[in-house]
Amino acid sequence: MKKLLLLIVFIPFTWVHAQIIKVDLETKFLNSELIVQGQIIKKEAYKTNNSIYTNYTLKVSNV
Repeated sequence: MKKLLLLIVFIPFTWVHAQIIKVDLETKFLNSELIVQGQIIKKEAYKTNNSIYTNYTLKVSNV
């Protein structure tokens, strides 16, 4: 019974995919068109096709 339970728990996670690309801070800075300082006031996540996106709304305090 324990083997069956473990199989049921782990199978759903076998098709989860994610893309992680690490970029150092200097590269981000050099490739940025605009850098702002502010506070996140709203977050929304949504799914289209097979991708998940997150929208952030910022209250900008400094440019």
